Amino acid sequence: MYHQNDFNYGNTAVGYQAMVGTNSASNYHNTAIGYRALNRAGNSAENAGQNTAVGSSALENNVTGFGNTAIGSKALNTGRQGDYNTGLGYYACANVTGSNKTCIGASSGPSDSAALGQGTEKTIFLGDAATTVYIPGNLVVGERAFIGASLGDSGTKRNCLFYNTERGWHGVYGYNGSGDRDSWYFDMNDMIDGRMWDDFRLGFTLKNYISDRRLKYVGTNNNDGLDKIKQLKVFNYVYKKDTTKTPHVGVIAQDLQKVFPNAVKKGTDGFLTIRMEDMFYAVINAIKELDAKYQAQEKRINDLEKRIEKLEAKSK
Repeated sequence: MYHQNDFNYGNTAVGYQAMVGTNSASNYHNTAIGYRALNRAGNSAENAGQNTAVGSSALENNVTGFGNTAIGSKALNTGRQGDYNTGLGYYACANVTGSNKTCIGASSGPSDSAALGQGTEKTIFLGDAATTVYIPGNLVVGERAFIGASLGDSGTKRNCLFYNTERGWHGVYGYNGSGDRDSWYFDMNDMIDGRMWDDFRLGFTLKNYISDRRLKYVGTNNNDGLDKIKQLKVFNYVYKKDTTKTPHVGVIAQDLQKVFPNAVKKGTDGFLTIRMEDMFYAVINAIKELDAKYQAQEKRINDLEKRIEKLEAKSK
């Protein structure tokens, strides 16, 4: 034990300059094992309590922190007053200055003390930026799972995936934060009603959707066809926020709503979104209508040709 008096109690220190700061203030129930472990704990007449530091310079600069656990050389080395942090591995959480951070693996945690290393938000880091996390079994993450830096729209290179098991809300969202952005998300209900918005320009392939009769309550035939397709107007356009002015072709939601009202919905942001299936199947019906007219005209033409041939034969 390095030092204990009426103001310092329940502390254990093993190693050169381990917990040397206890000379200056009240510290309690700390354990420091290793060279300069918890070196500054309680320095400058401040208090530190219930910290565990195992390894050279582990929690070295923590002065007032409470409930921290650092196992590994230089683990949780930077933070001065963070609480309830856990660093497992060499240099784990070394740049954390906030609280409630957990870092697992060598050099795990934020690359610097800014942003994710600050504040009190509960955050878990697995490995460093070059680490691949492999989970051979199943991963279950509570009611919601968030992968990425943030769900906010500000900042750069923010990519997020979130999933909620409640009915009516499953989603994927990505945002690169630059002025020329590729933003997209799916706001899905039980029928997989996808939504893509803003200057979405990434190539994509349509996937197979569930269409088994056994899963459906099948109603009457849908006869929307040529009459509605003829009412649609197709425009060339560019998105206002697209700095590259990439050209697009399509319909306008307000126009489509007049023809296919069920194909247009208002999003939570107030903007109108469309689904393609109403137009797609109306085109199929339109092709059938045109084919029926073509077949009828073909029959009529054939009948007329036969009548002409008979008339010509009689006139000879």
